[in-house]
Amino acid sequence: MTTMRRVDGLMGKLVGLALLGGSVGWAAQQPVWPPDPPLREVHVETRVEEYTRRLRTLYRTAESLAELGDFEEALRYYDEALQLQRRHRDRRGMSLTLVAIGDTYLFRMGKPEQSLDAYARALELKREIKDRKGEPEVLHQVAYAYYVMGRMEEAERLYHQVLELSRKAKNRRAEGNALNGLGNCRLARGQAQEALALYEQALLVRKKAKDERGVANTTYNMGRAYMALGQTERAIEYFTKALALRRELLDVRAEAETLFDLARASAQVRRLDEAVRHFQEAAQLARRTRRPRLEVMALYAAGTIELGRERAEAAIALLRQALERARGNPDFRRELRLVLTSLGSAYSLAGWYGEATRTYGEGVRAAYADGDRFLLAELLFGLGQVQAAQASYRHALACYFQAQRLLSEANSPLAQAIERHVRGLRERLGEERFAEIAAEARAHLVGLLRELTGVELW
Repeated sequence: MTTMRRVDGLMGKLVGLALLGGSVGWAAQQPVWPPDPPLREVHVETRVEEYTRRLRTLYRTAESLAELGDFEEALRYYDEALQLQRRHRDRRGMSLTLVAIGDTYLFRMGKPEQSLDAYARALELKREIKDRKGEPEVLHQVAYAYYVMGRMEEAERLYHQVLELSRKAKNRRAEGNALNGLGNCRLARGQAQEALALYEQALLVRKKAKDERGVANTTYNMGRAYMALGQTERAIEYFTKALALRRELLDVRAEAETLFDLARASAQVRRLDEAVRHFQEAAQLARRTRRPRLEVMALYAAGTIELGRERAEAAIALLRQALERARGNPDFRRELRLVLTSLGSAYSLAGWYGEATRTYGEGVRAAYADGDRFLLAELLFGLGQVQAAQASYRHALACYFQAQRLLSEANSPLAQAIERHVRGLRERLGEERFAEIAAEARAHLVGLLRELTGVELW
């Protein structure tokens, strides 16, 4: 229903302003018709109705496809709408469609670089038709794209432009966008207190503008600022408010990210049941809205909480789901390594040593291929523990020794944990037996590791 209202509202702008309005658009390019004969008026009205109907169909189809996650097909329908508007010389409508295309790249597909071209063309049209209220709104989208790309100086410069233009045009919605965007930039720079002050200004402006979506977004951002300030209870308060607002708006994508951050905050204050529940809810919504990375990380986070509580079966169930989503996606290699590490630990906790060995082995191969030395050391440490639990001491020590070699800091928590396990084996086996097995492990280290992991060169 929200999508349809959004489309119908946009259609009013596209057709009412461009076809029937004053100095721009298709109607302005045509000769002034004489009052008679009335048949010509009927023909014009028919053409307007046909144009309106076709454009509405294209927009509704594009929006529906985007909601379903078929972004490429949605872009195709937006492009068809753009060509139709170009034929009718509807420059205002074209500017709105180009913004919709940019938004699809930026917000739906996570491709800010590709959004910039569409926004630049939209901005050019806004300036051609002297749309003073619309210009800052497009500039805001460009600024947000730069923010997502990590180009903070450019983002802040544009947000200041948006703020100035929006105040001149008395466009409160754009003013709220600019203040919120500046807050995001300050938060990204680690200036949480300054960010919070900007968010508070943005919230007041957005409430005055009756910008419900903007109010929800700024409320969520205030939760992020409180998290950065270490005020977790306040963060939970704002995330909870934002969640309710986003649910009212039926903004499922935003609801998923709010649940994820609410879960993180709940975990920090040791409300672990709530944290696991919120992570699982976030994963479900992320899957519905085609956000696989968020889904994987939510399942992984829930699984690690259960692992920390020594609930092996619950952890395994969650981490297996995360592994299934992460496998085969070349963009998720880091996530894959993290999931394999925790899943190996969960199998080990459950006493499923064969599964643990296979899982750690897969993780070792992935970390080795990606050159992730620290995680490789952590995986070898876990694999060593599994071997020690099965009294395969040569393999265990080979894993421990190689993990120690990979760690540059001898006093790191992981290095100290490995040293404790080596010392524990020495005490269990006795000095003489330990020295004998340790010598064999060092002499045959490469072969022992190859046997366990399938990695040829060490």
